Amino acid sequence: PLSPNNFKEKDGKPYCNKHFQEMFLPKCYGCKLPIADKVLKALGKTWHPECFACVQCHKPLGTDGYREKDGLPYCDFDYHALFSPKCAACHAPIREKCLTAMGRTWHPEHFLCQHCNKQLSDDPEGYHEHNDKSYCRPCYVELFAPYCRACNKPIVDKICVTALDAKWHPDCFVCRDCHCPLKTGNYFEFEGEPYCEDHFRCKMCPDCVKL
Repeated sequence: PLSPNNFKEKDGKPYCNKHFQEMFLPKCYGCKLPIADKVLKALGKTWHPECFACVQCHKPLGTDGYREKDGLPYCDFDYHALFSPKCAACHAPIREKCLTAMGRTWHPEHFLCQHCNKQLSDDPEGYHEHNDKSYCRPCYVELFAPYCRACNKPIVDKICVTALDAKWHPDCFVCRDCHCPLKTGNYFEFEGEPYCEDHFRCKMCPDCVKL
């Protein structure tokens, strides 16, 4: 039975309040109950304003301050905590610009030389890696770069020649007399110095057996 002052009408038919809400009002995606008052629309669904909350901390979100992941709403803090890359230095989420180096992600301001603390993200000379740590070029040369036996300058490239118990720039490993380029395994030694075959023989008697 319905009271004349307490019923709902739809398409000319009367309904009690309960069944009117169940049959005709939008349902909240959060609590699955009918929405009788204010309707909030977000993520292509309808919600009670108090039900549209971060799925992690359950804080109500409104319509302007939320982020979406796999169809679910998150507050800004929990979204970054759960899904943003983490800085290898401070371990905090990276919310804006992200730098990738050495197989890890960094806040640009936290990617530093491990010796002098110089910021490396904007260094035009880039960075060098040693034992899984980053260094600016001057510090890397000072601490780790081997020195070329010929020119006595640091070898900072990955390619170097190892011969005669020493390191050499490829361009510095030449015949002592004629300065022609030599290759590792294709040189002759005389008194601790590298020679091409012709000038090695000049140092020895003409009847020497070819080495």
